[in-house]
Amino acid sequence: MNSQLYNRIKSVVYIVTFIISVVIRWTYFEDDGPFAFTVINQIIYIPMLFMIGLMYFHYRYYHNTFIQTRYSSLQEVRRHHFQSNILESLEFLVWQLIIAIILGFHTFTLESFYSLAVIIVTLLLMYLAYTLIYTTILEITKQYYYAFVTCGILLIAYRIIVLTSLHLGSYALTYEGLDGNYILIIAYLLVIICCMVINKVYFQQNRKIRIDKKIVMLVGCVFVEIVSELFLRNQSLVDTSLSLNNYFGFMQSNELFITLLWMIPKMMLLYIGFMMFCERYRLNYTFYAVRIKSKRKWVYKIMKEIYLFIMIVVCSKLIFHCLFYQIFDLSLLLVSCQYFLYIVVLLSLLIVGYIITRSESIFNSMTIVYVIVVTFVGIMRISPLQFLLLDDSFITTLCYLCFIFVIYNIIVYLMNHHEYY
Repeated sequence: MNSQLYNRIKSVVYIVTFIISVVIRWTYFEDDGPFAFTVINQIIYIPMLFMIGLMYFHYRYYHNTFIQTRYSSLQEVRRHHFQSNILESLEFLVWQLIIAIILGFHTFTLESFYSLAVIIVTLLLMYLAYTLIYTTILEITKQYYYAFVTCGILLIAYRIIVLTSLHLGSYALTYEGLDGNYILIIAYLLVIICCMVINKVYFQQNRKIRIDKKIVMLVGCVFVEIVSELFLRNQSLVDTSLSLNNYFGFMQSNELFITLLWMIPKMMLLYIGFMMFCERYRLNYTFYAVRIKSKRKWVYKIMKEIYLFIMIVVCSKLIFHCLFYQIFDLSLLLVSCQYFLYIVVLLSLLIVGYIITRSESIFNSMTIVYVIVVTFVGIMRISPLQFLLLDDSFITTLCYLCFIFVIYNIIVYLMNHHEYY
C-alpha cells in the first residue's frame, strides 16, 4: 500500500508522537523516572488510537474490489490484511520505544537492562493483543468504526481497571513491580491465543461463526454504561440516584466533563434504538406496506423489540450499580424504571421526527439540541427543565408515562397516514 494520503498522515503521526515525547520528557514529575513517565503517558494510550487510525487505510485498501481481484481468494485478502495490521503495529511500537529509550534510559546496570527487556516484551504483547482484538472485531462486524470505537473503550477500561484499580504493570527500570508485568504478559498471551483461534475460524471459508449484531450492540451498551459508572463514582452524592444533579457537588470545576460522561451512554442507547427502527422501516415496512393491514400491530412489534433491548441494558446497569456500591434499595429499582422511561421518551421523539422528515439526519440535529440543552440546564440549574436531567421525582415519572402513551399513539397515527411511496 503506497497511498500518498496514507504516507502523509503516517509521517504527521510519527512527527507528532516524537514532539509529544520530547515535551513529556522535559516536563515529567514522577518519582519512577522519565522512562516510566514517557511509556505510561506516550506509548500506552493515545498513540494506540493513532495506530488504529492508520489501520483505516489498510481497511480501505483491502476492502477495495479492484485490489481484491489481485488475489486468488478472499481468504488470501484477509491474510494479507491481517499481516499488514501486525506490521503496522510493530513498526509504530519500535518507533515509540526508540524515542522513549533515547530520552529516558540513563542507568546502565543489569537491573535496568533486565527491567527494560521485560517492559519491551510487555509492550510488544500489548500491542499485538490490541491489534488482534481490532482485527477480530473487524472480522465479526465488517465495520471499521465498530472496531475503532471498541478499541477506544478498551483503552479507557484498561486505564481505569488495570492501571488505576489493579495497579498492574510497572515501567520503571527497577525490579520493583515487575510481578505485575508477568501477570500482564500471561493475560496478553491468552488474549492473543483466543483472537488467533477466532481469526483462524473466520479465515476458513467453510466454517463461520455467526454472531448476532444485536448481541454485539447490547454488550457495547452495557460496557459503556459500566465505564460511565466507573468514571462518575467519585462524583456521586447519593448511591440510589441516577440523576445528573446527583453528580453536581459543591464547587465543581469539571461539570461539563461530568455532563458529557453522563450523556454518552444515553446517546449510544438512543442511537442503537433509533437505528433498529430505521432498519426495520427500510427493510420491512416499506417493502410490505401494502400487505400490512394493521399498522398498530406493526408499531407494537417493533417497539416491543426496542423496549426489550433498552430494558436489558437498564437491568444490567442496575445489577452493576448494586454490586459496585454494595447497596440494594427499592428506590434504586424505581429510579432504574424511571431511567428506562426517560430513554423511551427521547427515543419516541426521535422516531416521530424520523417518520415526519423521512431522514436519518434528524438524529444528528436532535442530538445536538439535546446535548446543548442538557448541558445548559445542568450547569445553570434551571428548575422547570429538571426532567431532562432524569429528575428523581414521582411527578416526573407520571409525566414520562403519560407522554409515552401519547407519543405511542401519535406514532401509530402517523404510520396509518404515512405515504410510503
